Amino acid sequence: MTSRRAVLGLMAGAAGAAVLPAPLRAQELQAAARREGRVVVYGSWPAAVMNRLGTAFRAKHGVAVEFTNMPTSQTVQRFVAELEANQPNVDVVQISDLAPYVDFARRNLLLAHRSAEYAAYPERFRDSDGRWVVLAMNAENMIYNTEQVPRERAPKDWADVLRPEFQGRIAAPDIRGGGTGYLFYYAMREIFGVDFHRRLGALRPQLHVGTAGQGQAVLSGEAAAAVGLLHYTGLDLLKQDARAPIGIAWPEPIPLAVRAAGISARAPRPNAAKLFMDFVASDEGQRVGVVGAGSISPRAGLATPGVPDLAARRTFTIGHDQMDRYLQQQAELTREFTQLYL
Repeated sequence: MTSRRAVLGLMAGAAGAAVLPAPLRAQELQAAARREGRVVVYGSWPAAVMNRLGTAFRAKHGVAVEFTNMPTSQTVQRFVAELEANQPNVDVVQISDLAPYVDFARRNLLLAHRSAEYAAYPERFRDSDGRWVVLAMNAENMIYNTEQVPRERAPKDWADVLRPEFQGRIAAPDIRGGGTGYLFYYAMREIFGVDFHRRLGALRPQLHVGTAGQGQAVLSGEAAAAVGLLHYTGLDLLKQDARAPIGIAWPEPIPLAVRAAGISARAPRPNAAKLFMDFVASDEGQRVGVVGAGSISPRAGLATPGVPDLAARRTFTIGHDQMDRYLQQQAELTREFTQLYL
């Protein structure tokens, strides 16, 4: 746990670092970013997505992207640990959870960046000072192995995976990885009550930190079904092999996970960080790194193949008015998870 003294020190240091000159014009920003040479990004976004974005960004602006892929919890821990040690290395932090950014903004750990690109995003998906912005959304859905699950028994609703036949054969997200795992636990508990997790935990599901592992478990037949994984996982498996034994279900309400990003208030390369964030938030960057990767863009007019019209579906999201409760309950719900699932 971070001590009060350490938090106050971080706040003081970050607040001082956040006093910046007037925004640079586009050409000036690009020139300054090129002098810095690279942008360092930590995040839980898939490496393939970041490689695609990094290639496009370097081709357009001549600045390299150095990306370190980590689960949400590790990304947050490393970011804060570097600041506590007064050894800031990361420029941009991007994770599949909005809650840490709200906390970071309160503690002045993020740089205010009023990008013109952010104006294209609904207000609920961006900080008023530009300290963070939701750049992508992902639905948490369900997939199953069509060779192991008969068509007439294919799960369609969340309750379908609570049947005894799925004993030990479900790949579920581990809440201890944070991010989408915590969102799934929280959402199902809010919608169906703790009994949902009590019954799912009794089936002794296979626990995974990271959605890719859940998908591979179903593809290999190690698991018959997976719940609470990000929607693009099943779509990607079918893109790789249209004959893969993967069925996709969209049970409602559909939890929506957000992928947010922000610039460290003590970023060693702030201009490269700003240029990178502008690019990712732009129409071009969204097409390359969000829609092209199968995620859902908050920008209007960008549809994702294979994703149903969510406006016509019941969804579950964490609003700003719920964020304090969402944050405060994480430790308690993690303890509850260990009791029910382990």
